[in-house]
Amino acid sequence: MPFRLKWKDEKEPITICDGIEIDRSIYDITESRARLLFVKAVIVYLLVMGGLGSFLTSMNIDFSHIVVNVACLSTAIICALMYRSYLIENLGYTIFFAVVAAYIIMFRDYINSGFYVIVNDTLDVAVTYLDLPGRQDFQEKIADRSLSVTMFSIAFVIISNIVVNNYISRTMRYIVAAFLTSTILLLSMYFEKEPDTIYTIMYFTGIVSAYFYRGSKHNVQHRKNSVFRYNGKQIAYALEYKIGIQAILTAFVFILVLSTVVNRIFPKNTYASSRSDDAYKISTVEYATNLATYGLAGVMNFYQNSGGLNSGRLGGVSSIHLDYQTDIRLRYTPYSYDTFYVKDFTGKEYRPFDNFWKQDDNYTTPELYTSAEATALKKAYENGAQYSAMGKVKVTNVDTEIRHYLPYYSLDSNREMNPGNYFMYTYYPWMGANKINAAQEYYDDFLDVPDANVPTIMKFVDEVGLRGLEDDEIVDKVINYYVENIPYTIRPGATPNDADFVNYFLDKNKKGYCAHYASAATLIFRYMGIPARYCEGYAVSFDNVVDNGELLEEENYSDYYSGYSEMGKTGVVEVNVTDAAAHAWVEIYDKNKGWVICDVTPPGDEEDTVDFWNAFSNLANSDNNQTATNINAPNVKIDDYLMNRIAFIILALFIVSVIIFFVLRLRPYFEYRKALSDADYSDAIILRYQRYMDKLRKREDFDKVNYAEQIAYLRDNQMIEISDDDYNDIIKILERAGFSSESISVEEYNKVYNILFK
Repeated sequence: MPFRLKWKDEKEPITICDGIEIDRSIYDITESRARLLFVKAVIVYLLVMGGLGSFLTSMNIDFSHIVVNVACLSTAIICALMYRSYLIENLGYTIFFAVVAAYIIMFRDYINSGFYVIVNDTLDVAVTYLDLPGRQDFQEKIADRSLSVTMFSIAFVIISNIVVNNYISRTMRYIVAAFLTSTILLLSMYFEKEPDTIYTIMYFTGIVSAYFYRGSKHNVQHRKNSVFRYNGKQIAYALEYKIGIQAILTAFVFILVLSTVVNRIFPKNTYASSRSDDAYKISTVEYATNLATYGLAGVMNFYQNSGGLNSGRLGGVSSIHLDYQTDIRLRYTPYSYDTFYVKDFTGKEYRPFDNFWKQDDNYTTPELYTSAEATALKKAYENGAQYSAMGKVKVTNVDTEIRHYLPYYSLDSNREMNPGNYFMYTYYPWMGANKINAAQEYYDDFLDVPDANVPTIMKFVDEVGLRGLEDDEIVDKVINYYVENIPYTIRPGATPNDADFVNYFLDKNKKGYCAHYASAATLIFRYMGIPARYCEGYAVSFDNVVDNGELLEEENYSDYYSGYSEMGKTGVVEVNVTDAAAHAWVEIYDKNKGWVICDVTPPGDEEDTVDFWNAFSNLANSDNNQTATNINAPNVKIDDYLMNRIAFIILALFIVSVIIFFVLRLRPYFEYRKALSDADYSDAIILRYQRYMDKLRKREDFDKVNYAEQIAYLRDNQMIEISDDDYNDIIKILERAGFSSESISVEEYNKVYNILFK
């Protein structure tokens, strides 16, 4: 037995007033549901074919318009007519799915080839629009491209009709249907491609007609042939195919007029010359570029990372997604406006094509990499040398990986910290002004450049002109080249599977974030004879301290710092460090200074240096005594011609809205006056009475049903003055006017009119 919904018994009479009820014979008025379902099928056809046709024509993809339109309309009708009964629906969809599956299996080569044609042609548009050097092609097996696209389009419209019909024929859910059929149109809009007008009008006519149809309250699917149905509150049309036709025609005229008016007010050439790229669109260009060039692999992250970093693993991060949640917390005393670095990884050996840095097995703890420098700085402090100092920093692993989180130049025991644990480190800051003797043996391993990277590094060195320069000049030239030629981005795209991370960064992609700059610079410096190694951790700028730090007034400065400070005596701060501060940099070896930080990542815009105490004072009082003059408004330049156009459109829309408002408000009045002029005395008094009752219901909680109760309510609430005799006469007159075929007299009309309406 097919599944059946349990419907309400619609055969029950409906009482209007005492002694009067609507007879059940009203449910015997029937109409063929096929006409209504056909109308709904047309709406489905307009949505599906309008969406697909708009996309294909916008991309200039050739296909047989007649064949695809016929296939779309015919299958839309078939899908809609399946709702005539539960039996037809259950059996029909089973047979229909079998036929569709057979079609897809029989013509799978054509369908697959047609899909690849669409993908390749879309990628051609993307390559031109995004100015890409190339893309990945998909093999098309069928030489006749138009035929293969037509076969694919038939399969596409059939499947789309099944899905969209479920939302349109059942409940006229136009928003869901519009979303399902408009997704592919986003590509056309993104690449600024214009579809054929006919398909655009079809698509929007489908959306608007579904909206109008739903507003008429005829949208719910009904399984019977009765024209009327009772929904528990009122008798309503269940079948009325003319409503659907009116909705489609009205929507078509509305869209046609609207598009004509908009085109006249704001022509295409004017729009193209005056518009500017949307900020959201600009922010997604890199995603689109990566997707067009490398497919889905170019926009996916292949391993977990913090700010794009994962202990030397490279190339698997398409884009950095920051959560801005606290990873570690630092409690220390700022002594310089320079960045405060906390290191958790040091890479020694670069593995090309495997794309990762291997840490030295003999020096697994990062602290040993700067032990000689820390020893020299500690000795200088103990001897009271100029510019020497000693500091303490409390490092807490709030919620991040179990690693070493070490400040520079510390001799404390290194340990891995679990989330929730902390360690207090003593360190000896190096200000750059103090001279230290940290000469030590370094290893040739830190000069190693893999053979696979040598050609790319040699090409870079020759292009930038690094040969014959001193070490400091080499570093400066590399940094300047990065700034001027290789833009920073958090969406570089994942490195292709068959590519090397460094080679791909320098030769092809030429954009990246800190891990790209640091990895490439490490190999460049090594090739030029400068020992270098790759580092990861957190770089806490002074701006970060101000934005995310809290001044701990209860802590003593002397407990955390003593000695020389570039900033003078400051205070103890606690800084929440998020994944936004995760960073990669280079350490290079200087025979006079030992291992020193070399940050090669292009910087952002620098701000004026702010005094430590003023910074925290401004932060604490940021909400007080603010005036409009303290706010720096952005300098936005707006084209006057464009603004005049926008103002004109807004004014025109306002005027049209006012006209529509008054038309809608006055239309019932004119309809009432027209009906009143054509009515006899009985109909005229009932029209006036109903209008009077409608106004009363809007003002008060009025639920009286029949004439006797309504007139009694008016008398009891002193809305009318009426005697008992007139009370009985008016009720009789109204009942005869409303339910009798015999018309009332002019005297009776005037009596009711004078008592109720004057």
